[in-house]
This record gives sequence, structure tokens and C-alpha cells, in this order.
Amino acid sequence: MQRNLPFDVRTLASQLLTQVQTQVEAIATRGLGLVVGTFNWFLDLILIVVISFYMLIDGERVWQSMTSIFTLKIRDGLTESLQRNLQRFVSGQLLLGLFMAITLTVAFWVLRVPFFCYLLFLSA
Repeated sequence: MQRNLPFDVRTLASQLLTQVQTQVEAIATRGLGLVVGTFNWFLDLILIVVISFYMLIDGERVWQSMTSIFTLKIRDGLTESLQRNLQRFVSGQLLLGLFMAITLTVAFWVLRVPFFCYLLFLSA
């Protein structure tokens, strides 16, 4: 009013403060999500490494203790079946990955995706 401005500075300041608070809350929420996600990823990585190492060292003994509740005939059939299924699953995943890699390479080449060209230059 003293400067004959056509708007109320107090209203503008309160709107600006509200927007700043909203942005700070959004940043804090994303930051907390990032921290929690990073912690979960790190914990998962540690668990995977520890369990994998343990299973490499003592996997046979763990498997034997888990299947000891079954009779010998069922235990042998179960072990053979699970090994065969796991082998087929891994083989299928590798074949699927190879198929997707070839298909996407051809599709990216046909569509002239820039990243595909960069990969060709990097490998040359």
C-alpha cells in the first residue's frame, strides 16, 4: 500500500511459503524413499552373498537335513527332479535372454535408436 503496488505482498508471500513447504515435503519424501531403498538393496546384497557362500560351503548338508523327513525313495526322486527342473529353468532363462538380445539388437538397428549406434562405436 505504501508503494502503490497493484497486489498484496502478504498474500504473495503466503502463497510462496505454501509452495516452498510443498516442495520441501516432496523432496523429503523422495529422499526418505531413496535412503530406505538403498538400505534395502544393500541388505539384500549382503544376504544374497552370505547365503550363496553358505550354500556353496554347506549346501549338500543343508539339503540332506531338509529332505531327511522323506523316505529314501522319495528323497532321491525329489532331489533328481529339483536338480533337473533347476537346470531346465536356468537353460530356459539363458535362451530367453539370448533371444531378447538378438531381437532387440535387430529392432534397435532397424529403428536407428541412438544408443545402439553408440554401442557399435564403443565395441569397434
